[in-house]
Amino acid sequence: MDIKGLSVIGIKGTFWINLSFMKIFLIALLILSGCKPCWHADSDDEIVACMADSPMRPLKGTRPKIFVSMTTSPKRLSKIHYVLRTLDWSLIDTAFLALPDKYKNKEPYGSTEHLKREFPKLRVIHRENDLGPIMKLLPAVEEVQTLGDPSAIVITIDDDTAYPKGMIAELVRTSIKRNAIVAGWGTSPGEFDINNWPEQTYSKPELNIVEGFAGVAYPVKYVNVKAMTEASKQGSNKVCFTSDDIVISWVLAREDILRLMKRNRYMPGVVQFQYGFEEDALSAGAGCEGEACGMAARYRLCVDALSKSKEPS
Repeated sequence: MDIKGLSVIGIKGTFWINLSFMKIFLIALLILSGCKPCWHADSDDEIVACMADSPMRPLKGTRPKIFVSMTTSPKRLSKIHYVLRTLDWSLIDTAFLALPDKYKNKEPYGSTEHLKREFPKLRVIHRENDLGPIMKLLPAVEEVQTLGDPSAIVITIDDDTAYPKGMIAELVRTSIKRNAIVAGWGTSPGEFDINNWPEQTYSKPELNIVEGFAGVAYPVKYVNVKAMTEASKQGSNKVCFTSDDIVISWVLAREDILRLMKRNRYMPGVVQFQYGFEEDALSAGAGCEGEACGMAARYRLCVDALSKSKEPS
């Protein structure tokens, strides 16, 4: 089993698990879910085709407005069509691609016209400054909040991940039922040796830290754009700028917003595209500096900085 097998159950550089245990876990997951694994695919096109066969459960009844949002780098702009092809577009009102004018305020982006032609519901949002990975959430929420619909939901996705077709419906269904933010994967502060988190309880399916790579549904009424923007600026060496999961979850924890994890046969896992294992991935250490290298170290430094920061007025 290669590393693609790890990503199918949501492991993306976060945990180190014995491979024998991993195989047992995967076998049990597949037996219980009845799903068809996609980590055996040999190309990104094969991953897309495999995900198209994943099981789905219709989202019945009155549903809220559903938006999807992501961001990317100039290098990956030509590849994110793979991600978009895995989505259930029948449930999406608008999909946002949030881009700064220049990546890291230095590198320009290429044309997005090819994406707009293939995906008519895609809308590109431009911002003057690069907010880092958290751009996959905040610009879209700003846009949706102006619509004045508190029931609207924004689902964030990563730019290198294939999603099961049933993902959107499952996240939205649980978010409505539990009036909560719902993630495809999440964890507790203890996984990163963080001892100064605003809350210490962790009992599945409730979460402390949502992990964005597996998809997260955010009712826009619960997203404090100003607080998250300020939190992302905390710490030296950009430790919070590149730790969007921590920044988002910290603000939600401080505001006592319920977070849950959703896993079932309709949303058994995600698969990372082959280009997601390249050196420009944050999980591979891209963008780290000095002692901020390594996800756990960066997260601890960010939490330390957030613990000392003042709440925005």
